[in-house]
Amino acid sequence: MESNWERARVINECVKKNSPLAQRGDKRAIQTESDPAGPLRLKRSHRTLGSSDTDVDDEPDAYYDKTRGQVYRRTRFLGEGGFARVYEVTDSNNRRFAAKVVQKGTLKREKNRKKLLSEIKIHQSMIHKRVVKYHAAFEDTRSVYLILEVCENKTLMDLIKKRECLTEPEVRFYMLQILEACQYMHQHRVIHRDLKLGNLFLDQDMNIKVGDFGLAAVIVKDGERKKTICGTPNYMAPEILFDSQNGHSYEVDIWSLGIILYTMLVGRPPFATEDTKEICRKIKENDYEFPSSPPVSSAARDLVRQLLNTLPDARPTISEIRAHPFFADGYVPEKIPQLAFYEEPKFVKPAEPTTPQLNKIRTGNLADVLGHRFQLGGPSDRYRTGTKRSERDKENQYGNIRDPTAIRNAPSNPSNTNIRPALANGITTKRSALSPKDPAGSGAATGFPAAKEPKADHLDVTEKDKANTGALKAGLHRKQYGEAKHTKRFPYSSSEDGHAKANMSAMTEFYTDLYEVLDKALSFTNPRQLRDYCQKLPPSQPCPTFLSKWIDYSAKYGLSYTLTDGTTGVLFNDETTVTLSPEGHTMHYFEHASNHLTSFPQAACPEKFSKKARILRRFHDYMTDNLNMADYVPHATHSPKALHLKHFFRSKAAMTFYLSHHVLQLNFFDHDKLILYNGGRDMAYVDKQGQFNVLTLESILDPRRADLHQRVKYAKNLVAHVLK
Repeated sequence: MESNWERARVINECVKKNSPLAQRGDKRAIQTESDPAGPLRLKRSHRTLGSSDTDVDDEPDAYYDKTRGQVYRRTRFLGEGGFARVYEVTDSNNRRFAAKVVQKGTLKREKNRKKLLSEIKIHQSMIHKRVVKYHAAFEDTRSVYLILEVCENKTLMDLIKKRECLTEPEVRFYMLQILEACQYMHQHRVIHRDLKLGNLFLDQDMNIKVGDFGLAAVIVKDGERKKTICGTPNYMAPEILFDSQNGHSYEVDIWSLGIILYTMLVGRPPFATEDTKEICRKIKENDYEFPSSPPVSSAARDLVRQLLNTLPDARPTISEIRAHPFFADGYVPEKIPQLAFYEEPKFVKPAEPTTPQLNKIRTGNLADVLGHRFQLGGPSDRYRTGTKRSERDKENQYGNIRDPTAIRNAPSNPSNTNIRPALANGITTKRSALSPKDPAGSGAATGFPAAKEPKADHLDVTEKDKANTGALKAGLHRKQYGEAKHTKRFPYSSSEDGHAKANMSAMTEFYTDLYEVLDKALSFTNPRQLRDYCQKLPPSQPCPTFLSKWIDYSAKYGLSYTLTDGTTGVLFNDETTVTLSPEGHTMHYFEHASNHLTSFPQAACPEKFSKKARILRRFHDYMTDNLNMADYVPHATHSPKALHLKHFFRSKAAMTFYLSHHVLQLNFFDHDKLILYNGGRDMAYVDKQGQFNVLTLESILDPRRADLHQRVKYAKNLVAHVLK
C-alpha cells in the first residue's frame, strides 16, 4: 500500500508529464488525501498533525474564545486531516459542536495562512441546510479554531464502509441532496473542488451536509479559470490533472458527482487502484467499467457516463442531472433511517409515484425538473446553453414512442478531430440563476477521450438519395464530426408512408443544395472569385425567424422552443408538434409522418389535442416568466404560416435545429451561433460576446472573421455527414 507521501509524489510526476505549468517549473503543491481524512499537502514540511503520539496528549481540555467569552470543552476525538484535528466540544450551555483545530506551527508559510483564511471566509458565507453550519472562528497562541455544526452520523464514507454499497432509492435520495448543496455553492460562485464521500457528512436525521472548504475557490469574475492542482486522487477531474494551462471551473464538481454516484452504487470509486500512477492513467483514458455485481440500472449507468465525460463542457448541468430518468422515473424515499448503517432499508413506496413536476424532494420548481436549455443570451450575465442529453435505453422505457432517439448523442470528443471549435474564450449564453455560471471548459484542446457512449443507429435514406450524395462522401471522416445523432429525430426515417417519403426527399434536397453552396464557397481563397460566385446565387434576403429559447425535456415530452417572432412550440417525442401563434390566439397541430396540419383557436381546443395543448401552455408560461429574449434578437420579419421546428440533433460541437422555412441553426457549445438561410447565400452570426450580425456568404473570407470561416466549414462537413 502506498504511503500518502508516495501518492503525492506520483501525482506530481503525472502532472509534470502533462502540465505546461509544471514543465515550466511551477511550484504549486498538489494536494491529496487518504479517505476520510482531510488534505495532505505535498511538501514534506507539511507533516500530518498527530503524527506524534504525544499530539493528542498535548491538546488542552478546553478552548477559550475571548471575543465571545465562550469556553468549548473537548469531549472526544472525531478525525484528522493534513492541517487539522477535529474534536467534539460542548459550550457553556452544553451545546455540542465540532471544533476543527489548526496548529499555528503549520501556518508559518504565508500561503498556508491565506488558505486557511480563505476557507474560513468561504465557509462562513455558506448558509444552507445542505452545508455544515459555521458558528465561529478564533485563535490563541497555540492554534486557530473553527467551531462547526457536529454531524451525528459521521459521513457517507462511513456508511459505505458499513454497507459496501447503497440501493438505488438511497442513492437518489443522497444525490438529490448533494445536488442541492452543489447548486447553492455554484450560485454563490464557489467551486468546492473536494466533493467526496468523506466530506459529505450525515446529520442526526441522516441528511447530507457538505463540509471541508479547505480546497474551495471563489470565481471572482465571469470566465475565470482556476489553475491550482488540488484534490483527492480518486475524485480529481482530468482537466485538473492534465490541463492546468487552461484551468478548470465549476465542471470539476460535476465530475466529482459522477465519482460519488458510481461509488455509492458499486462500493468503490471507478478509477480506484493501489497504484496512484495507474489512477491518473485511468482518469485520463476514462477507463472504468461497471461490475456485474452489484447490479446497476441502465439509467444509473447512463447518468454516470454523462457525469464522467472527460470534456468539461459536455457534462450536464445540475438542472439536467435532476431531470435525468434516473431521478425522474425512479422512486425517491422521503427519508433514510439510521438503521441504514446496519441493513438495507425497506421502503414503502407510494401507490402512485409522484411525477417530477410534483415531487418537491427533487426540485421544488419546474425549472429544476425540466433541465432547461436557455436563450441565446445578450452581452451580459452569460451562461452556457444546456446541451448534454444521453442516448435513451434501447428497450425504450418511455412508452409507445417509435425509436425517439434513433440518432441521439454524438461522442463528445472523438479522438481524431481536425475541425475543432475554439472553446477557450468563455461561455456566452444566458442561463437562469438556478444554474451556475459555467465558463467554457478547455476540453477541446486537451485530447481527452470521450466518455464511452452507446452507439446510435444511422439515418435511413433511399438508394436514390445515396446515389445523389455519394460524391459527398469522399474525404469525409466520421471521427472528425462524431455521429450526426438525433437528440430527437429525423422524424420520417422509419416511416413507409408516402408523405413521409416526400418529406424525407425534400429534406435531403435541402441539405444537398446547402452542401453544394457551402462547399463551393469554401473552395475559394480569392475574395473576388467568391464574390463573382455569390452574384450567381439568389439575391440576399432579410434575416428570418429562428430559435431564441429552448428547453429539451425529451426525457418525458419533447423539445419546447420559442421563435424570434413569438411563436411557441413543442416537438413531441411521438413525432407531432403543437405551436401557439405569436398573438396567442391560434394553435397548430402537426403530424409529421403524414404531413397533416390541423389549426384551431386556443380557446376552442379539440379534446383529442387538449393534453398536448396544456403541456405547450405550461412550457409557454415558464419560458415567458423565466427566460428573457436576448438583446440582439432582431425584430421579426413576416413569418410563414404555422412555422415550426422540423427536427434537431446533436453533433460533436453543436446543437442543430432545422426549421420548416428551410433555416438551419447551429448553436455551438461554446456559444457562437450560426443561422444559415436562403440556401446558404445568407447567414446570421452571434459571437461569444453576443454580437449579432447579418452577413452574406462573401464574409467567410473576411480576414476579420476567421471564426466565421471555421463555423461555416464545420456546418458544411456536418451537413455532408448527415447526408451520409
